[in-house]
Amino acid sequence: MMTITAAPLETLDTKGFMQFLQEVIIQPARARAKLAAPYIMEGSRSGAEQRISPDDMELLAAILTRQPRSSEQYGHDLLYAEVKSVSSRRMPYEYQYYQHGARQKLEAAMTVDHIYINWWNGAEEMLIRTIPGKGLADRFDEFRAKIDAAYPQDSTENARQRCRVNIPAQIVDDLSETLVEVREGKLFYASPRTLSELFPHRRW
Repeated sequence: MMTITAAPLETLDTKGFMQFLQEVIIQPARARAKLAAPYIMEGSRSGAEQRISPDDMELLAAILTRQPRSSEQYGHDLLYAEVKSVSSRRMPYEYQYYQHGARQKLEAAMTVDHIYINWWNGAEEMLIRTIPGKGLADRFDEFRAKIDAAYPQDSTENARQRCRVNIPAQIVDDLSETLVEVREGKLFYASPRTLSELFPHRRW
């Protein structure tokens, strides 16, 4: 009789990841696309892909990396990671900073890992990669200059404004390590490395 051994807790949770991806993201996206198809004009940007929630992508990353989501209002998305997702293979990854907490959030970004999710075709194609915060130090120095320009230390004029900055796709291509890749809705690749090896800032 075959014995199935559960994946050790120090590795990526690919089983939970694929279950969440299929049941919460892919299957509802398929259903929506099917039901909405007669009412969407060709070339419209209101298709199913535009409706997959960034919140679901954060939960997907939390499950995959076995870490809880952060409870900090102005902090990173997961306990020790920031998550960015885009519905394309080549789009830049946007970071947004409000005046309140902008500098603290930027400093915190240096002390966590950054997870980048690219997805397309209703999330049936997906690439998830990671870069440690210290690996993005040069980009964060640029962010700091833009935040300082947007929010002078003694000013409250732009309290509701968001300072938008981004990391180009090529930077992530050059510096990242792949965690998982999904093709046609099936797991194609998963890193065999441990969580401690993949995430230098890991403390969970």
